[in-house]
Amino acid sequence: MTLTLNGRLMMRKIRFLLPLAFLGCGYTSVDNELVGQPKKMLRQTPIVCPDRVDVDVSLGVMQAGTGSVSTQDHWLVVPGEHERSVLAGAIEGGKTVRIHYDDRRFTWCEPTEVVRKVEVL
Repeated sequence: MTLTLNGRLMMRKIRFLLPLAFLGCGYTSVDNELVGQPKKMLRQTPIVCPDRVDVDVSLGVMQAGTGSVSTQDHWLVVPGEHERSVLAGAIEGGKTVRIHYDDRRFTWCEPTEVVRKVEVL
């Protein structure tokens, strides 16, 4: 059986892209931690990808007029309903939280950081 020129080019592309697909799967790091003050949660409804809820966390913490103000905000995906309710309560009360999250190596539609656990401090 003889492959045409287009067939050979397609096989080369497949042999090149298949290893890249396997390298992209999995997590870069697991059980990362950050402490900050959640500011808002947004429901994202992309056209192609499924709906998701993101949280905006300010890494600077002010308590009783002392602390640090950060210009850095961190956006994380919140897949669990329990974590969403804890974060909503912390946003409403202006509380500081400790968030444990996983960092995925590759995602097509979502940010790579995914919330796994939330503790109100």
